[in-house]
Amino acid sequence: MLKKLVIAAVAIVIGLVVVKKTQLGSLMKVWWKDAVACVDKQVPPETRIKQLNLEIAKIDDTIRSAIDHKVDMRLQVNSLTEEVEALKKKQDDRRNDMKTLIEGLQTVGSGTRVAFKGDTLRPEAAQEKLDSMRVQFENVKETLKLKEQVLQQKQEHLEVTTQRIEKIKNAKSELTALVAKLETQLEVLRLKQIENGTVEVDDSQVSKCVELADNLKNRSPSKRCWPLNWARPA
Repeated sequence: MLKKLVIAAVAIVIGLVVVKKTQLGSLMKVWWKDAVACVDKQVPPETRIKQLNLEIAKIDDTIRSAIDHKVDMRLQVNSLTEEVEALKKKQDDRRNDMKTLIEGLQTVGSGTRVAFKGDTLRPEAAQEKLDSMRVQFENVKETLKLKEQVLQQKQEHLEVTTQRIEKIKNAKSELTALVAKLETQLEVLRLKQIENGTVEVDDSQVSKCVELADNLKNRSPSKRCWPLNWARPA
């Protein structure tokens, strides 16, 4: 029994390989594609419109997600901006303090002390303080430079996000208008049916409506406007 099962399994594998590697495999793919296309053509325009309305409704979720991301990014930009401004102020204060110490050391005489912020320092102590400030100034200078670069990137990303949200909103409005137009065209056809005493829509008009529905589906914002990967700016 086991031997028979093994032989059957091998036969199936060989058959699949033959189908895949020969013209028969290609013909089966063509037949399948034609079958799918045939079923697709039988979908009435009304059903396509409902499907499109469902897809358009999903755009609102994309917009809400994008807006949430924009709000979060705005908060990050504001926080980082305040941090950068605070560092700049400290650097300005530190620069002024170093200037005061340098001028005091240049004018100090023998046995005199250096005046600094309401206090007097021995020249040696003033020099040590000046050296320490220089080290801090250079360290903060590098940190500030990096933070300014990050801030610029976040601001650019925020701008790109804003632009993409507007594109999605515009695309949704355009799709909604086109669907409304399609619904109106179908309604006009139904009225013509009643006037002519017919039951079914003229084949050429149906094809036209189906083609318009396909065009609307292909113009979905999820394919042409938003690959919104929030972690990266365009």
